[in-house]
Amino acid sequence: PGCTIVELNTTARAQATTNWSQGVVGGKALGHAVRQAETARPGEGMIVASHHPLFDIRLSATSDASYKESSTRGGSDALERLAAAGASAFLSGHVHEPYHHRKEVAGREVHLVGAGTLSTRVRSHPVSFNQIDVGGTHISVSHRTS
Repeated sequence: PGCTIVELNTTARAQATTNWSQGVVGGKALGHAVRQAETARPGEGMIVASHHPLFDIRLSATSDASYKESSTRGGSDALERLAAAGASAFLSGHVHEPYHHRKEVAGREVHLVGAGTLSTRVRSHPVSFNQIDVGGTHISVSHRTS
């Protein structure tokens, strides 16, 4: 079995907000992603990749994390709809902070994965990436640093 990668565009040339950095999931982008998700073969893992996180995560020094409504407009709805469509993991960047947490969304456990950063400029975390291994619907994530 393989793995389906679903692309979700969260960028916009213009937004009805003064903070463009937060991202937006438009109806067209979400519809495109849901259609991609519907093409996944049974028994395959499915990873949704977006630039902006579809959730807000507050990381602490412990393994605990707290979640709140996404600052990416439409992000929470996209997270719910794509999890319901079978997504196993959500990979995003933007915040340059590596993380991997599991959360129940739409009645199923999904992986929330922050890509880390390859940048060394003014970052609170070292250069890092996540290795994602997929075997059928099983997904494991290993954090790697340089």
